[in-house]
Amino acid sequence: MESEIDRLMIGERALTTIRDAGLELELCNDFEEAQRMSLTAGRALIMPTFAISSAHLARQSAFWLFLKQGGKPVACVAATLQQLGRESLADFLVRTYRNQFPHPNGETILEVAEPLYDYSGSLVYVGELARRDGFKGDRKVLAALMRVMQLVAIDRWDFDAIYAFIPARHYKARLDRVYSFSTVIEAAQLWNEPVPEKRSSDEYLVSSTRAQLANSLRAEARGFWGSLQVESCQEVAQV
Repeated sequence: MESEIDRLMIGERALTTIRDAGLELELCNDFEEAQRMSLTAGRALIMPTFAISSAHLARQSAFWLFLKQGGKPVACVAATLQQLGRESLADFLVRTYRNQFPHPNGETILEVAEPLYDYSGSLVYVGELARRDGFKGDRKVLAALMRVMQLVAIDRWDFDAIYAFIPARHYKARLDRVYSFSTVIEAAQLWNEPVPEKRSSDEYLVSSTRAQLANSLRAEARGFWGSLQVESCQEVAQV
């Protein structure tokens, strides 16, 4: 696993990126306030997984991060811990979507990609990513936001994997790399028409196991320490 020093260093660098862009970061555990700010930050609607009406949500099992500019929310992301036990992610999605997005003509999900049956245990689901119209945060800021989200999840929970769904356009822009996910599964699920708002059958599942996330953090930390060594050598050479 990555060291605590690695996490502290990476977190500080991410926060510096956010501050240098003239933004502030807020972590929110107040669900009602989080949903109000989410709509202000650009969410057209709140998905059922993060709705305050969801009985499974607890302050210990979910959080929101907001980027603010001038004190106003301009972007957000949320994460929640899902304790699946032996149930596969595929079966979990079919079961929960049946209740979250009830379909009048049968099953909400017609097909789930085979690899999703390999996910089980404690999973962190990432969602509610949005930005306000007119806010032009660059990829570095987005990467910093997602890194902080991962670090907060690590600090709060023991988990087996972390995952999200992204639309095809985000994958084509290789935002899976910006989000620091290691695995990509295309055609993750086939929805029964009509598809719920803000969802689609061309979604990709992006994920990292806890070990993959640790490897990513260690690699980033090595790059940081390596750059420090280069700068130190350059300073010595100039003396």
